[in-house]
Amino acid sequence: MPLLSYPTATDVEALLKSAGYWPTDSGKQDFARLQAEIGAVAAVDEWARLTGWNPFLADNLATERVFDGVDSRGFLDFDGAAVSVTSLSINGTVQTLNEQYQLHPQNAASRKEAIRGLQLGSRGGYSNFYGAAGRIVVTARWGRVDAIPGDAWQAMQQKAALITLTQIENLQSVASISEDGFTKAYDVVGIVTQKDLAAGGMGGGGIWGSNFEKIAIRWQRVVL
Repeated sequence: MPLLSYPTATDVEALLKSAGYWPTDSGKQDFARLQAEIGAVAAVDEWARLTGWNPFLADNLATERVFDGVDSRGFLDFDGAAVSVTSLSINGTVQTLNEQYQLHPQNAASRKEAIRGLQLGSRGGYSNFYGAAGRIVVTARWGRVDAIPGDAWQAMQQKAALITLTQIENLQSVASISEDGFTKAYDVVGIVTQKDLAAGGMGGGGIWGSNFEKIAIRWQRVVL
């Protein structure tokens, strides 16, 4: 099933419930849901920051972007990506694909890569547009992917849950002893709590946090 949207607060709540981290008190659950909404947005923002793709998930509709110009080789760098290009116009004149410009890389679709830019004309043929603000308009679906890969979606869900977990009540593991009718509860030394497990406390890396970092690195944008 294609993942066509980012993890939501509901997805974050489901993960925390399945892991046994969700509060049982109804009042605290309302606060936790608010934090889950914030965490979901924050995780997507952090993903964009670490990977360099903003947006990462492509818009449903193509929109226009105006570029200042190309480099001395006639290359127009999107400084990002698009999953499809609808049109290119220069000074109001629509250009023809594979005659006046080419996609870069040309075989992006077959390689399941995003379009990183356009090659205009022959080498140096469009250098006169360098720095010419407002003359080049590209209509495209901007983004790195048109469906979020499972590993990336799960990483964002876990990151959002981790952010949420740091804001909601987390019960410490306790034990009790009884002697002569007296009972005392105390923290168990060395017990790794739920928050420690997720956030990487007690000197650990934390499964959720480390997964997010590792997967984001695999999706990092290489600057052309």
